Amino acid sequence: MKQQTTAEFLLSLSMQYPASQPEDYMKCLHQSVFGCGHLIADPSTTVDDIKAEAISAPDITPAIEPLNGDYFRLYLSALHQTGLSANTLAKLLVLSTTQPAGTISQLEDKLRVLTTLCEQNHIPFSTDKVKSQIAVWKELGYPACHHSRIYHTTYHPAYRVIHKKYIRFLPLFAAVDQLISDSQPLLIAIEGSSASGKTTLSNILKQVYDCNVFHMDDFFLQPHQRTEQRLAEIGGNVDYERFDTEVMQPLCRQKDVTYQKFDCSSFTLQPPVTVPYKRINFIEGAYSMHPTFAEHYNLSVFLDIDPILQKKRIQKRNIPFLQEKFFNIWIPMEQRYFSATEIKTRCDLIVEVNE
Repeated sequence: MKQQTTAEFLLSLSMQYPASQPEDYMKCLHQSVFGCGHLIADPSTTVDDIKAEAISAPDITPAIEPLNGDYFRLYLSALHQTGLSANTLAKLLVLSTTQPAGTISQLEDKLRVLTTLCEQNHIPFSTDKVKSQIAVWKELGYPACHHSRIYHTTYHPAYRVIHKKYIRFLPLFAAVDQLISDSQPLLIAIEGSSASGKTTLSNILKQVYDCNVFHMDDFFLQPHQRTEQRLAEIGGNVDYERFDTEVMQPLCRQKDVTYQKFDCSSFTLQPPVTVPYKRINFIEGAYSMHPTFAEHYNLSVFLDIDPILQKKRIQKRNIPFLQEKFFNIWIPMEQRYFSATEIKTRCDLIVEVNE
């Protein structure tokens, strides 16, 4: 989604929320730059507040509303519409407060656009009145502010402000939450192309859920396995047999997992590590939906990255030698695997990665 300019954003607000007062525009711009505007002192209280507010929250569609920066408003009607839990939303809210904040300079640039639109009569407020309110707000240090009483009465706002890095994964969070509510053990695959953000997503999931994450990169082939015949095999770029034996089968029996990680620097297996069993387990990496064990998953997601963005990420992260490996060997092997096994159509969810 292409982000609007500040002028376009404010004009769209004036059309969508015509009862808005100057403080409502100011609040929206503050949220665009700083997010929720304050730290969460007690996450457990946050969950209770969300549950209580969601009971009478109006049904807003769509429930996701972009702001003019790195943040979105997520209306609480999303909980009813998607199955997203209040607990997960509270954790996303807390995580959003940890993201790099914007600057006062960015906020003041946006406020100047607001006053200009008032001067041009595009937004129906006295320019002097708006400038006066902004001046008082500046003296206070631009604290997080409240919606006007008129806005509350007219629109009954019930939302939380969430950082954009979590928004694209909301369907996955909601799907996981619905499965959790059934009290069953969960095995979830995170498939996708190189540089699509699978590891980043798995780190987010570990912050949101009490879960284990296993990485397919820990099961690269050992040197003696890298035969011409094996590398020509669809999906043969990983030791799927060892992964099945050491990880998948114990998880299916709800047992602790003891396995050896492949060390890419020495091309050897590290000493065994034991991971205590948890109810929720994510398997992250290309080949995680290999036909050998794909049937065991409760849920699967495919991260589909734009090829141009993929190339940029690989070039940024790797030395030229490794870049050539990606472009000439590893990515073509992935693509043959994706095509032959029809992974994208077999996964339950597809997340488009284009930024």
